[in-house]
Amino acid sequence: MRIQTFTGVTVGLALFTAAVIAQEPGNQAQTAPPIFRAEVESVEVDAIVTDKDGKFVRSLTKDDFEVYQDGKKQPLSLVTLVEHPIPATLAPPDNLPADPDVATNAGANEGRIYVLVLDGLHIREENRERTVSAARLFAEQYLGESDMMAVLHIGGTAPYSQDLTRSRARLLASIDKFRGGNMLPSETRSITETSQATQITVPNDDGTSTTSSLIVADLFESERALQTTQTLSALEQISKRLGTIRGRRKSLVFISEGFTSP
Repeated sequence: MRIQTFTGVTVGLALFTAAVIAQEPGNQAQTAPPIFRAEVESVEVDAIVTDKDGKFVRSLTKDDFEVYQDGKKQPLSLVTLVEHPIPATLAPPDNLPADPDVATNAGANEGRIYVLVLDGLHIREENRERTVSAARLFAEQYLGESDMMAVLHIGGTAPYSQDLTRSRARLLASIDKFRGGNMLPSETRSITETSQATQITVPNDDGTSTTSSLIVADLFESERALQTTQTLSALEQISKRLGTIRGRRKSLVFISEGFTSP
């Protein structure tokens, strides 16, 4: 049976090209033997195959896959099962282990890679504690021993970002330094404060009253649009960098209140 739905195994494609330099006629005694040059390009394709019940299918071989490029079937050289189980424990450790004094390459290609993005440009300072709590929960409970994670701050606390590491202590230290409150310009009053300062109350004929603001437009629309662009550009760059990492499952975790720009 041919399975053409891809997605937990790594499929290697091998494309071969060869060039032959032949001897020149009449000069066979002085020329070197024919030279064969070969180039091999390996292309990895990730595939997760599930059955009709949505369960992952493990017992697949190279013969179960077909890969096409521009309508042409490509040869498969290797199919490898890559499995990264989710940690069973959902409770934070009582004490964080100290970082080791030495580093090792053992298990360098094992585990998953996460990038946690904290969007300080679109998180209010009053929601900082909720943001930090959610980020710490993920770092403490959902990272396996072989997983790696980076913490990226967008906004004023960007210098406290943390590169990829297995150290929970470093990750939590970076998360704890996050600050929000960059949603509106720092040198002028926020649109909310301006709106509240210009509110008027008009009585209605039925005895009720209606409160409205004299502000009819977003005074900071251009800056809001710029902040949205900055956040989206950062997400685009992160996604491209993650795409260059092979042999691991990769996820981007984005925490934000959302965008207000049109």
